[in-house]
Amino acid sequence: MSKTKDLRDGVNKVTAPHGGHLMVNTTADGERWHYGAVLTQYGYVQVHAEPTFTSLSVVHDGFAVYRHIPRAYTRRGLVTLANRFAEEICG
Repeated sequence: MSKTKDLRDGVNKVTAPHGGHLMVNTTADGERWHYGAVLTQYGYVQVHAEPTFTSLSVVHDGFAVYRHIPRAYTRRGLVTLANRFAEEICG
């Protein structure tokens, strides 16, 4: 018997100007953090930003490349950072 009833799929329309999907979450303490993906000319860059750090990841030539930055960025800053990261790794 298949356990497909336990699977959950999600679909998000990519409509933001940067062509990605970033979500904002707010903790009970009121801290905000961002996560999602930014579409660059080289593909998607996964981003995650909390008040104390930001992480980026991209897959290039079969390797997952990660970067951890010990500071937070705004939504707009994440898009810029993701594009620069993709250019550096994939360009």
